[in-house]
Amino acid sequence: MDGEHTQLCFWRIDGGAKGSYMHKHDDHEQLGIIFRGALDFRIGREDTEERSYLKTGDVYIAPKGIWHGDSIFIGDEELDECWILDVFSPPREDLRQSNG
Repeated sequence: MDGEHTQLCFWRIDGGAKGSYMHKHDDHEQLGIIFRGALDFRIGREDTEERSYLKTGDVYIAPKGIWHGDSIFIGDEELDECWILDVFSPPREDLRQSNG
């Protein structure tokens, strides 16, 4: 869902999936909410080895320029999925919904 100044992206990711290489957004702030399952990832300096483990109900924020990623998605017991709602501000053009 795209607004003028914010964007919501809802992700349903299979448990055990890996992805989201270490990256940062120079022009976007990102806030994430874990709705189902859990997320094991790194956030902070590009070279940090420290991992954060977020469970259902936890929230993370990656302000502009903050490195995050190297994610492992942990599925819940019912669906073996991890559900995350990401909020970006301003919206990312590469994620915008097409109106066609």
